[in-house]
Order: sequence, then C-alpha cells, then structure tokens
Amino acid sequence: MTTPNNNTPIKNRIGAVFIPVCNLKKAIEWYRKIIGLEGGEEHFGHLYVAPMEETASLILDAIPK
Repeated sequence: MTTPNNNTPIKNRIGAVFIPVCNLKKAIEWYRKIIGLEGGEEHFGHLYVAPMEETASLILDAIPK
C-alpha cells in the first residue's frame, strides 16, 4: 500500500480507462461475456462506454484510421 502524499494536487483516482481495440463489435461481445456486462452506450461509431458499478468507466475505443 502507498502512503498518501498530501503535498500534491493530483488525486489517486481514475475516472476512466480507455482500452484500444481493433474490432469494436467483437470487443463488446468479449467484454460482455468475460465481465458480464449488460447495456452500455456506443458513441461516434468507435467508442463503447461499459456500465460499471463504481465511478470509473471502462471505455473501448476502436480508434478510426
């Protein structure tokens, strides 16, 4: 465990995790199966925001070429 450093303005928190993927549809299916995801939202044809129980978001990103 790390000791908190109160001398920094940077918080020890993560708001979102972006995972680059090659095939968005297959990645969504895989994460739904592995993590048991239901629902979620697709944006701009290359982003999928997975519904998570905590405050951080899991975002799959098929970066357009």
